[in-house]
Amino acid sequence: MDVDSMRCWILALLWFGFTRIISLWIHEVGHLLFAFFILRIFNTQKNSNRTGLVFTKQNLMGHWSINDWLLTLIFAPSTFYINAWNPIHVNIPVQFSDLHTRMIHYAGILTSALVLAVSYQSQTLFPNLDAFQCHILKVSAVWTFGEALQSDLFGLFIQSEYHNVGHFFCGNFGALVMGSPKYIRNHIEVALEDMIKMTMLRGGQAGGIVTYFPSFFNSGSYTSSRIRIVNSKRANLAESIVFRLRIVERIRAIASVLHSIVRKIFLCAFHTVKQSEAAASNAVHRHVRLFQGHTRFATSSLVRKREAHPHRWVPPKMKTVWEKNVIQGGYFTKVSRRVEHFLTHNGDFDFMTLYVDEDNTVSEVHQWLQRVLNVENFGIGDSINIAGLLDLLCTQGMWFESVRLAYVLYILKHIDDEIPHGLIAKLAELFETEFELWNEALLQKSRKPLPPRPDSIDGDALMELYSPIDNTDILVLVARLQTALDTHYPDLLMSEIQRGVLCVEAVDAFFRNGMFQATVLFLERAKGSFGLTASNSINPNQVVIAAHGQPMFLGWDSERCNAVFFGSEIHAIEKQCKEFLELESTYGEIVELAVSEEKHGVPFSSFHAEEILLEGMEGEQTNEFLASMRESLFVDDVEVNELGKTLSNYTTLIGRRNQDGTQSSIQFRSFGLHDQKYVDPEAFTSRIRRFDSINNSSVPHAEPEEKFSLNSLLKKVWHDDVVAQDLKDLPRVVTQIDQEWRKETSANHAASAELTRCFMQLAHTNSLQGMSKRKSDHGLEFLVVGVEVSLWIAEQFVSDLAIAFPKIRAAAWSSNKILDALGTFRDASGPVGFNHGGLQTLPWTLNPKAIIILVTQSGVTFPTYHSAKVLERILPGRVFIITSDRTNLICGVVDKHSNSRGMCTRVITNCSGMRPAEPSSVALVASHHTLSCILKTLMAATFQEFGGKLEQRPFGMAFGSSELKSLYDAHSAFSQYTLKSICDGSTEVHRNLIAAGRHWGAHIVEPLFVVVLSTIYIVVTVTFTGPPVTSLANFSSTSSKWAQYAVRFVDSLIYVFLPFWTAMLIRIVTRRQLLDRLGKRTLVIADIPWVHQSLESFTSKLFSLSFNWMGVDVHGANPSDHFVHRFTHRVSRGVLLALGRPDGRLIALSKREADSILSVLQAKCIQNLGSGPEVFSVGHNPYQPRVLNRDKHVVLPVARKKFFCEEILGMTSGPNLSIHAIMGVQEKLISRKSTKTLETSGALVKARTKILNVEALPKMDHTVNRRRLLVGQLEDISMSRHNRKEAAKVEHPDSTVHASLRDALVETTLRHQSALEESNAAKDAQRAETAMVTFARLETNSILLCEGRYFSAERYTSFCVAFHAMAKVCSIWWPLHWDIAHSQSYLKVASTAAPVSAADMSRVLGKDDLAANPPSKFTLLDGASYHKQFASIHHKT
Repeated sequence: MDVDSMRCWILALLWFGFTRIISLWIHEVGHLLFAFFILRIFNTQKNSNRTGLVFTKQNLMGHWSINDWLLTLIFAPSTFYINAWNPIHVNIPVQFSDLHTRMIHYAGILTSALVLAVSYQSQTLFPNLDAFQCHILKVSAVWTFGEALQSDLFGLFIQSEYHNVGHFFCGNFGALVMGSPKYIRNHIEVALEDMIKMTMLRGGQAGGIVTYFPSFFNSGSYTSSRIRIVNSKRANLAESIVFRLRIVERIRAIASVLHSIVRKIFLCAFHTVKQSEAAASNAVHRHVRLFQGHTRFATSSLVRKREAHPHRWVPPKMKTVWEKNVIQGGYFTKVSRRVEHFLTHNGDFDFMTLYVDEDNTVSEVHQWLQRVLNVENFGIGDSINIAGLLDLLCTQGMWFESVRLAYVLYILKHIDDEIPHGLIAKLAELFETEFELWNEALLQKSRKPLPPRPDSIDGDALMELYSPIDNTDILVLVARLQTALDTHYPDLLMSEIQRGVLCVEAVDAFFRNGMFQATVLFLERAKGSFGLTASNSINPNQVVIAAHGQPMFLGWDSERCNAVFFGSEIHAIEKQCKEFLELESTYGEIVELAVSEEKHGVPFSSFHAEEILLEGMEGEQTNEFLASMRESLFVDDVEVNELGKTLSNYTTLIGRRNQDGTQSSIQFRSFGLHDQKYVDPEAFTSRIRRFDSINNSSVPHAEPEEKFSLNSLLKKVWHDDVVAQDLKDLPRVVTQIDQEWRKETSANHAASAELTRCFMQLAHTNSLQGMSKRKSDHGLEFLVVGVEVSLWIAEQFVSDLAIAFPKIRAAAWSSNKILDALGTFRDASGPVGFNHGGLQTLPWTLNPKAIIILVTQSGVTFPTYHSAKVLERILPGRVFIITSDRTNLICGVVDKHSNSRGMCTRVITNCSGMRPAEPSSVALVASHHTLSCILKTLMAATFQEFGGKLEQRPFGMAFGSSELKSLYDAHSAFSQYTLKSICDGSTEVHRNLIAAGRHWGAHIVEPLFVVVLSTIYIVVTVTFTGPPVTSLANFSSTSSKWAQYAVRFVDSLIYVFLPFWTAMLIRIVTRRQLLDRLGKRTLVIADIPWVHQSLESFTSKLFSLSFNWMGVDVHGANPSDHFVHRFTHRVSRGVLLALGRPDGRLIALSKREADSILSVLQAKCIQNLGSGPEVFSVGHNPYQPRVLNRDKHVVLPVARKKFFCEEILGMTSGPNLSIHAIMGVQEKLISRKSTKTLETSGALVKARTKILNVEALPKMDHTVNRRRLLVGQLEDISMSRHNRKEAAKVEHPDSTVHASLRDALVETTLRHQSALEESNAAKDAQRAETAMVTFARLETNSILLCEGRYFSAERYTSFCVAFHAMAKVCSIWWPLHWDIAHSQSYLKVASTAAPVSAADMSRVLGKDDLAANPPSKFTLLDGASYHKQFASIHHKT
């Protein structure tokens, strides 16, 4: 290409870029013009400058910098609108209606269409342009018009308002580490990955982490490295974050080595100076690293990188910072530092009180922050606004930021007031000048020069060089600032009082408002729930952790003393730590951690410097001066406390000695929001607890990490099967529950004893005698609360409780409904569509001795956790918790109820520990079994107290010793044998379940094989061999033209129906139903409510990450209720029906099994082309209907003793009777129609005796209450029959009677006795029949209890094993594998503030405590409390 051609191409590209810029700019102006037109025509924003709102510099520039426009000029084809970093190009701070917003959108399309029309007439309109230039203009217009359609018709890039905050399921994590880079690589990175995995249980759609490194180019300054990742659907967020972090660490290590080499080579002359400068500033940070991270589950805004944490509003910038020397008593030095603040937040941010008596919404705060900080931000969530507020409030050592904060909060009066940035900058410059003079005067006052090298002087001598700043010095500084303000700005529109306020507040913010105090200020003014961490690059060895309405935990290992871990999830720190501490989240607590390092006895810590500084700020003279200055502002209803506040007491948390002889430690201080005081260190450390003293099984045992091998590689590719491990652990967990229940020294035994004591109080009140004596003890007596699976097993427990105690007033309610009715001050009417009449008056209708049980696995589920707080407030001491372990957050609600051994008697653990898998198997069965233990214990205690007192039966007690024996027997069989046989891979039952699951898995994975085989066929036939039929025809030399067409037609049919032929071939090979539908399958689970609901949740979570054509749609229904009505009209070929069958051999369950089988048979008989649903059933009854002979039925083992109804029916050794035959036998026993008269024939008596199987009588040992009478009656019948037979054999010889006469008399007597015996036999048979039938029917309660507690749990576990095998078959095929243990969001713990906001909960939970314990009087200069008081005084004046 010659020079002229290259010049032409360059000019053409520049012309293309220029036309692109013009067309893009015209498009944006079209948006703005129409927006201005709407504001003017519809008369909105009357009192505001419409032109200023619309035609801003940023909007006219499309929110692009000049560099972006120049890049568009050079790289014209770059897509303008599809920009993930800055997708909003028109930002109008006005709330438009939806119609107006769409009109503004379409205005951009119309404008681009107009440009396109002009371009097609360009040769006519612009005659100076040649044809080539006009053609480029057309291409540019078409390109822009296409982007306009994409952005304005299919996207949303005009933001008329910032939506209010939604709620977030998310979690914080992090660590403050004292260790070498090698230690961080070998231990901390692994620990962080484990923490992220546990924190992801709160949601893992996105995540991030930030850490700090020393700057190479600015000694003493630090730069951040922030990693933010939006997780893909099937990726592992923890591995992705740590992988990126490792890359950053390695690059940083290489850069450090290179920097050291360059420094030694080129900076030898300055080496000594540089080293001495960096030594003092970096002494604290040599062994310190901070890692601050977060995982997020988004609801109100889409998952975008800009919405991921850690958040930062203001970009990093080099600023002038006045730093206090870390040596105690040191003065300020002016340095240049890279300043940036980072925040992670869990919870919801509802309102912010910026000015007195005015709550501002998050959208209002967002707009205000953009004007105050003069930095635009396009985040939609709430957390980014907290980051902006911390940027505003964190002002320590920076005069511009301090003056800006004082001006906007204490000079301005309303959120809409204009921000004079120019004036603020001038005032800050003036204040900084005066401060510099003041600082120099202090140096002269000390009369001792600064040492050139502080690190070379002995510690004691160094301490003598400086004198602390006293309160007089602070008063002098305030006076100097006020004098300078009066001198340089005499015409400033401020009153004398306002000038004083500005000076005082600016000084206060400059000295006090570090990140810790900024967090205090924010939380005092904010409303919502907050679990947050904050840090900045000025002090990278410090981190602020706050909890208010959301949990936050600290953890460390006092033996290693190298790191403090923190996070929202306690199980995230449990693996790394031995001690932990929970922050006070109800009323709010803020903790700051900082690293201190000592050398020669001199402490290097920001805590020391701030303590000396605050001694001057809090002195008596300072307060007296400030109080007198504001005396004219005194208002009667505001009391000003002139006493200084208690200084922050810092205390060492952990410490270690470094290799160079220095002593490093991590110190802390804590501040309570409720009483506005620093927490006493002793009181703080007294809350420290050890994990090993609370739980021994909270975290499942982790296997050691395998070295690289093929097996480990496959595990990484196919994921470790956490669900299989849960199912394998199930028998062990259930056995451990029983052991803990029986062990008298265990905490569960103590809690069960306390629960029994509370229940017996209720029982005595509700006995037949107690009911006649009681007066007002009425209302709900037993309440069980849960959500999702916890609620479903709670409902089953309440149902079983009502069987044992028919007259008990018990209910199972969702914690969401309780919180919706009792957790808000707005409208306590409760949820719509729910009979919430009892909820409205729950605090008054609950029995004063009622028992409340809350079931929650994680212990941090927001509705259950806060329901526990509300219910504990209503009935203190009557709330019990069932959770995974005693470290869970909810345990803190009731931990004040302890016995003499210090055990909390209100917490019952299910011994399952933390289970990260979202499909719930072991956790659910463990909670269900724990409830079974509670029911069994309550029944045993009640029977022991009232068993022999028929006149005092509490709650209509409907059981005796026989029911208890049956329940205990079924309990032992379930935990000791049946579960093991189901979960143990060596048993036949387990193998049958696995085979059934894999068979169904083959159905579901069939589309994958169809696609693979069809692809292979197409590739081979098209690339290599050609179509097979055509190839055969060519081989046979078929010359007919029509024959060739026919052959090609056959090949085309093969290709068209290739998936069908392939599926048929697969089904023939695998011997499966040929004519089932192709494609995605549907699974319908039919069982009792809690089983089918829990299985539906379990199975759908197994397939939550599956590909669409390898997944399954899961539904559930009750076969005895609505199964037929909901699903028979949706039956199609290949539908998978999973049926759980109750044991119909038991008289109380025969009808239920018959109903279940009948419902499924109705669906099974709906067929098309000879094919219908496929049924897989699980149950204890081996009978299988003939219609289902080709379907799979797994018979569960029976390890319990037989019920009496089984014995009398003779089914222990007989053939498997159909359910209808069983019901027929039972009908004959129960029906009285076949018993005609007392003269029943001997044959009938014999037949009925055979049916009744009288031999079963001696096998029964039930002797209590009504059973005793029945058994005694049967024994009397047998005895009388035996006596009559013996009497017939007795001869009564009479010597006086002739032998012949005697023989005749004996014959006559025997004849009469024979007739009488036949009549008595009929009566005895009838009496025996009635007694035994009644005896069998009285077993109904014990059978129903065993079904609800144990038999159904066995079926649930069996289905879990089968469905897990089904999902495993589908999920292992690389590269289309997925993790069956998690969903895309990784959400297992719902910690969001729903259904009520955290602000409502704070008001509901805090109003009573504040009324009972009002906070102490606030100090005049007491942080946010003072700011509130003084702002109130100022605005009222």
